[in-house]
Amino acid sequence: MSRLDLNFEGVADEQTKLALVAKNQLNEAEAIVIKEALAGLAASKREMNTFIESDYDMTHMSKMSDSLASIRGGVQVLNLDRAASILLSFEKFIQAVIKTGIEDEQTQHLAETMADVLIALEYYLSEIELYGVAPPSALDVAEQSLSAQKLVSDQLVSA
Repeated sequence: MSRLDLNFEGVADEQTKLALVAKNQLNEAEAIVIKEALAGLAASKREMNTFIESDYDMTHMSKMSDSLASIRGGVQVLNLDRAASILLSFEKFIQAVIKTGIEDEQTQHLAETMADVLIALEYYLSEIELYGVAPPSALDVAEQSLSAQKLVSDQLVSA
């Protein structure tokens, strides 16, 4: 019990002690999932930078997509449904880029979208790590960037 840093002073009921231990273990597991998700986002940011520096070598996009799928699994376990939805949209966006390629006029928008989404998700998860909650507006930028990128892509396709 001391390893878990729990204080049972004044708690006589065994069920209450067990509930406190279970809650503590759940909190520790959630913290680990958040840390892993943040590490995955950091890896995705590195892949994004390498993708840009490599003159848009698509192998880096595939690695990023794999990382995002892993992160999405973690946030789904934590019932962070909006973040999971954004990650799924981002994965689909990346898969579309891999499939269709990118034109020179799209590169700036592509880089901005990826950065916006990754930074918004990182901020959101960092807030949860620090405070247990994050402002819902933290994910607005990610959603707006993905929507704007879809509009730009649709316009280029129809042009």
